[in-house]
Amino acid sequence: MASESRQNITAGIFVLAGIALATVTLITIQRLTIAPRTAYQVDFGVTEGVGGLAPGADVRVGGLTRGDISRIEAIGEDGKPITGPGQRLASLRVHIEVDDTIQIYSDAVVIRMLPLLGSSGYLNFVKLGGGEGATLLAKDALIKATSSPGMLATIVGGDNAQKLGTVVDNVERLSELLGEQVPKDYDELVRPSLQDVRTVIADARAQWPTWSGNVSTTLSNAEKSSEALLAGLTDARTLIDDARRPVQDLSDMVQRNAPKVNDIIDRADKISVDADLLITDLNSKAMPKLLSLLDDADDAVKQISSTLDVLKPEILRQLPQLRTMLSDLRVASAELKLATIEVRRNPWRLLYRPSSDIIANENLFDAARSFALAAADLRVAGESLNQIVAADPQALAADPALAESLRQNLSDQLKRYQQAQVDLFRIILGDR
Repeated sequence: MASESRQNITAGIFVLAGIALATVTLITIQRLTIAPRTAYQVDFGVTEGVGGLAPGADVRVGGLTRGDISRIEAIGEDGKPITGPGQRLASLRVHIEVDDTIQIYSDAVVIRMLPLLGSSGYLNFVKLGGGEGATLLAKDALIKATSSPGMLATIVGGDNAQKLGTVVDNVERLSELLGEQVPKDYDELVRPSLQDVRTVIADARAQWPTWSGNVSTTLSNAEKSSEALLAGLTDARTLIDDARRPVQDLSDMVQRNAPKVNDIIDRADKISVDADLLITDLNSKAMPKLLSLLDDADDAVKQISSTLDVLKPEILRQLPQLRTMLSDLRVASAELKLATIEVRRNPWRLLYRPSSDIIANENLFDAARSFALAAADLRVAGESLNQIVAADPQALAADPALAESLRQNLSDQLKRYQQAQVDLFRIILGDR
């Protein structure tokens, strides 16, 4: 008995171990074979409905099974699942799970498909999206379902079913438009027009006895006019025959000169193209540079004008000195010319040693010259002051800096004049 009990226990342990090993193996295989999935939500309208869909139904991509439906919820107007009575149904939300390898974009198209036989349906993504401006959907993103064409999609395909559905919708809208507009147009346009036609016919019938005589007379006149027209056409035919010869000559001349005319037109076209290119080049390159140059020139003129306004008083003040300087330059050039001539004629004078009398005379001449120059500078300073006052009497009052400059210049020239005068008198008295 004890040996049989041990055998039973051993067999039980072996069976349990086998079951546990099979369970672990099955779980491992499922983990290795079942791909990870991403959850999404698909909203259907109440009119469209979710007939044929149920938890566990397939979710296909282009007809290939790539997921399934996890659950279906009724959504209220607040966007939340309906949990009790008294809430109004707004949409039906289908929760799906799709393989992670499938990327779904915001412009994806998903429709409800129904088989020809049976009542179980499935969801089919006919387009995953990814067009311009589309974004990749995140986990649990909401997708708006496209109106389902029912069994028509199974027969002709998703794209053709959508096109047929669009055609049916357009026909329905057209029939609604015609049903509303045609009776309205008939009452407002056709019926009044028929009434007007009836009135016009009645008036014409009443007036016909009066018009019949005039109509007969008019027809007789038209017959006479047609006879005159035939005669005129005969004459016109003769004139046309006479004019045909000059026209033919003109046509021959045009044909002979056609190559020259075409050549002239081609040259004119080329000239016009070159002119357009030249004008375009001038507008794009030369004109901006010319405008920039004019702007720079305008700025330079303004700067020169402002500079001249600043320098005008100084120029007026220095004008007598400039004139004196030019006069001195002319005198100096003449003296230099004479000295050159004297040296060329008498070069031995360069080695001549002057006597004390000559040196004294030279010193006297230098002092006299310095005195004359100082007197001339003093006179120039006085003339500058007079010219500035004469040109603008308010210049000294309006510009203290200019007044101070003129005063300082006049003072310096007066000191030089006094010093030159003292030096000249000292040499003259020393000689005595």
